[in-house]
Amino acid sequence: MKTNREERLNYIENKLHQCESDLQRLQKMNSDLKQIVENMEELSEYYSNEYISDYENSEQFKNHYEVLNQDSIWNVMTDQRIEKIQLLKTIINSIES
Repeated sequence: MKTNREERLNYIENKLHQCESDLQRLQKMNSDLKQIVENMEELSEYYSNEYISDYENSEQFKNHYEVLNQDSIWNVMTDQRIEKIQLLKTIINSIES
């Protein structure tokens, strides 16, 4: 028969293993975030430097490009910013605990 102490230790042992797995997920998230930032930097650079020229000449392009819809770029940039702020708040709150 397991004692309450053994049950507690088994539970916490499982938490330890879960936290070890979570650490690997955090490391992957960190790596993924770096790529996300690079992607946004490239899009932002395009928006700042080339977008207007492409937009003004859009009738010359054979295909329809979503990127030439100003709202699509602005929305993803804004939404990512909001999501990053939420992520930072979550991380900061977890560090202070």
